[in-house]
Amino acid sequence: MYVLRKGVPQSEFATLRKLQKEQEQTYLEDLSASLTHTHQSLLIKDVAVLDVEQGVVTSGQHVLLRDGKIKRISNEPLKLNGIATVNGSGKTLIPGLWDMHGHLSKENGILNIANGVTSVRDMGNEHKNIMEIESLFDTNRVLGTRVYRAGFMDKLSENSAGLSVETLEEALNTVDFFADNGYVQIKLYSSIDPTWVKPIADRAHNRGLRLSGHVPAFMTAEQAINAGYDEIQHINMLFLNFLAGQDVDTRTTKRFSLIGEQATELPLDTDEMTAFIKLLADKKIVVDATVSTFRSLLMAENEKVNPEYAHLIDHMPVSFVRQMKGAVMHVEDIHKINYQRSGEAMQNMLKKLYDAGVNIVPGTDNVAGFTLIRELELYALAGIPTAEVIKMATINSAKLMGVAHKTGSIDENKTADLVLVEGDPLEEIKALRKPSLIIKGEQVFKPEQIYNAIGVKPFVPASDITH
Repeated sequence: MYVLRKGVPQSEFATLRKLQKEQEQTYLEDLSASLTHTHQSLLIKDVAVLDVEQGVVTSGQHVLLRDGKIKRISNEPLKLNGIATVNGSGKTLIPGLWDMHGHLSKENGILNIANGVTSVRDMGNEHKNIMEIESLFDTNRVLGTRVYRAGFMDKLSENSAGLSVETLEEALNTVDFFADNGYVQIKLYSSIDPTWVKPIADRAHNRGLRLSGHVPAFMTAEQAINAGYDEIQHINMLFLNFLAGQDVDTRTTKRFSLIGEQATELPLDTDEMTAFIKLLADKKIVVDATVSTFRSLLMAENEKVNPEYAHLIDHMPVSFVRQMKGAVMHVEDIHKINYQRSGEAMQNMLKKLYDAGVNIVPGTDNVAGFTLIRELELYALAGIPTAEVIKMATINSAKLMGVAHKTGSIDENKTADLVLVEGDPLEEIKALRKPSLIIKGEQVFKPEQIYNAIGVKPFVPASDITH
């Protein structure tokens, strides 16, 4: 859909679209050039360092970065001449955060970096598009994160989305395509034929890929797990195991409305629920919960600011505030109270999963950067220890992607993907909202500068880099 000024022939659309894309690309490249500070060597002095494996903060550390790596971590001051230096007093150095459910565009890399997100698992994109984005981000032509790609697939139907296939043979060939092109896993969508799941899982596993996704319509989450799923996207799919079963067409908005209407009434302490959650834990099934996004979907109300983004409103442009007002779902009066209470039900499910030892990874599937910080806050509010929450968003995510040997924690010789935040996030997870410096290898970014450049009121001043 597009709008043309009166008198401009429709045939001009393609030309105008091309010009727009070129100008957008120039704008993003200029932003990256002006907002990127490159340092071959950088010393962060007198800083508290978060050990995400042990869940402890050690103060008074001196961290030397060189050639994009963590060269040295010292209890004693390092006397080095002619090196760029940052005073870390009163601040905590943490590993760069991971968003495990992104849908990347050239534009949203800016918000990820500004919020301390240095790695994103893209959970569904057009192949040519995500390959271009990954290249632009890797070369820093456009501001963005490190990218891990999941291949997205659905079966062609009136409800299908993204890359749709028509036969099982085509689906298996698509698995091979993703494996041949460096993807880390396969994500299935709601129209996939349930009888296809096992052969797709077998092919994916034989090619070294994990399998995840929505639970296909007319299939339960338990059946999907037994057929070969390694991971489930979205917390609603766990509720639907009981609320929808094999009878409800969850390709429709029923996959949302059933949660709003009935999640609060679903008991979490039954033998059946306990056995299901034990299955998740025993089979080491990962849950990519995206709780904040479902709260936004189910709890937003007309003429009110979405509660998931209320803390941002004083900082954001009017256009953003306008988008954050209004209900997404049409809710009948009889169900309004349950929809508002659905957030509590999701929080209770999160805690139940954590207590049972289920591997939870934090993702957004919504506004880049900001939603991840809110997602982590919700995990803490659910009763998950803050140290464990940050571990999920750092080393645990890196382990799942097979790269924990080189990133995800602050250790010597690992890649210098780091965030300097004001305060101590173990004492108050809201400290994650206050990054003063972001480091991605040799590239250093100041969130204050990024926000000023895009019309957002900064949250904290940037840390100075001195020589």
